[in-house]
Amino acid sequence: MISLVAVVVVAALWRPVQHGSALLAGAVIPMVAQAVSALIQLGETTPASIGISSAQATRLHLTITAGLTLSFWLYCAFVVALVVMGASALMAQRSVSSGVSPLVVDSAPSRSHPYETGAQSPQFPPGLSPFGPVPPGEG
Repeated sequence: MISLVAVVVVAALWRPVQHGSALLAGAVIPMVAQAVSALIQLGETTPASIGISSAQATRLHLTITAGLTLSFWLYCAFVVALVVMGASALMAQRSVSSGVSPLVVDSAPSRSHPYETGAQSPQFPPGLSPFGPVPPGEG
């Protein structure tokens, strides 16, 4: 589990986000397979799986059942959280690359920059610009 958590941390920090999401998907696929395998094995519990025959189990009045532990459900919750995290990272990256930011909502009316509307740009002394000092020879 430590190595799986380490992979998740590396995937969360990896840039670009697509590469981190690919790493996360590579870690999630075997984890999902393990959970599915456990669910399939749950239905296949027989007395022979614990080393006695069905006749012996009946004679001893044994009932053999299998159940899921809290650890299994925590594991499943962890896997689901990883799937959601990877999917949301991919969706956020796609919307950012398409020019729509999912995190910024601008409810203010759009305002144009004063220089775009034809307003006179201010005059700056030599060596200065609106962005700070200008090195000698560039001003």
